[in-house]
Amino acid sequence: MKYKIKIVLLLLLILMVLFMRNISNYSNTSSNIIYVIKDEYTRLGYTQYDLDMLESFLDENQMKEIIKLNIPRNILFSYHKQKSFEFDKIMLYEDVRTNKKVTFKEAINLVNHPYLMSDFYESIRSAINLNTELILVNKNYYLKKDYIPENLILGDDLHPLIPNDKSRNYLQKEAYNALKALFIEAENNNIILYFSNGYRTYEKQDKIYSEYLSQSHNADVYSARPGHSEHQTGLAVDITCQSVNYLLTENFEKTAAGKFIKENAHHFGFIERYPKNKEYITGYTYEPWHLRYVGKKAASIIYLSNITLEEYLIKYTNMPN
Repeated sequence: MKYKIKIVLLLLLILMVLFMRNISNYSNTSSNIIYVIKDEYTRLGYTQYDLDMLESFLDENQMKEIIKLNIPRNILFSYHKQKSFEFDKIMLYEDVRTNKKVTFKEAINLVNHPYLMSDFYESIRSAINLNTELILVNKNYYLKKDYIPENLILGDDLHPLIPNDKSRNYLQKEAYNALKALFIEAENNNIILYFSNGYRTYEKQDKIYSEYLSQSHNADVYSARPGHSEHQTGLAVDITCQSVNYLLTENFEKTAAGKFIKENAHHFGFIERYPKNKEYITGYTYEPWHLRYVGKKAASIIYLSNITLEEYLIKYTNMPN
C-alpha cells in the first residue's frame, strides 16, 4: 500500500514538473514575441508612453498596421494633430503629401475634398462650414433650396443701386457692418461706392441662371447654378461706381473705386472672390466687383498670399469631412 502511494506521489511530482516547465516555456516564448514587437515600434520611434496612448484610440489591427506599413512616429503623430485625421486613410494622405509636396494638414484636406477645385458640377456635395463666415459654396458645394441665412439686414443706407429692392439689398449682419465701414472709408477718400447685389434667394438665382443659359452656351462661366451661388449665403456683394455707369464690368478695376477696393477691402474682412488668373480654381471669369466677406484674419492672409478662398481652406483650416 505504501509502495503504491509513493508511486502516485512520484507521478504527481513528475506531472507538476512538466507542467511548470511548459508554463515557463510559454512565458519565455510570449516574452520574446512581445520583445520583438516592441522592438519594431522602438525602431519606428515609438516609446511605451506613445503605445499606451495609441491603444486608447486605435484597435488591435490598426496597431499592427503601424508596423506592417512601416509608419514612423513623427509621421503618425503629425497627422494625429489634425482634427479630421482618419488612421485608415494615412497612406492616402502620405501619397498626396509626398507627391504634391504639401503639409500634413493640406494632405488630409485634399484627400477628404478631392474635387474642391476641379470637375465642376460633376462631384457635388453639401456646402461646408455652414453658418460661419468661412462657408464654402462653389460649383461642387451647394446650398439647399430652403437655406436662408440668419441675421439678414436691409442695406438701404449703403447707396443701393436700386433702392427699396428687397430682393437684392440684404446682407448678413457681419457683412453689412463691414461693408458700411468700407463705404465710409471710401468716402473719406472721395470715392463713392454703390451696392448692386447682396443676398439672393435660390429662386432668383434660378431665374438669373436660366437667362444666362438662354443667351450663352458658356453660362456656367458667368453665372452660378441655383444652390451654388455665394449670394445665397448673404456674405457676397457686388459693388460698382459711377465711372463704369454703375455696371458690373472688368473695367471696374481701372477706376479709382476699383483700385481702392483692391488695396483696402481685406482690411474690412472682404476678399476679391473671383480673382484674375484663378479661373481654373474658381471656375469663373475675373470679377473685380464681386466681394465676399470672410472676416479680417482670413481676408488678410488671402490678400497677402494672393490665393482664393478654396486655397485658404486647404492650407489654413481643418476642413470637416
